[in-house]
Amino acid sequence: MKDRCTLWLATTLSLVCLASSLAADRSRAEALKALCHRLDIGPGAVIADVGCGEGLDAAEFARVVGENGTVLAQEIELNNT
Repeated sequence: MKDRCTLWLATTLSLVCLASSLAADRSRAEALKALCHRLDIGPGAVIADVGCGEGLDAAEFARVVGENGTVLAQEIELNNT
């Protein structure tokens, strides 16, 4: 049975999505969704977005995990929001 409480480090996902969005000529949001789908991250998952900046990726992750999931977002640099 799949563990629906797997914690994913979203910073790594964000970096990979930046590269894939540039390479595949798609939006960053589309790249995040595609990568989450490929890694089987979906409704009910828990994602930690460490170093989230303004939280734009965190908002997209919230759409991916849905109402039963959780997104924890924390910027780790002072004055980086």
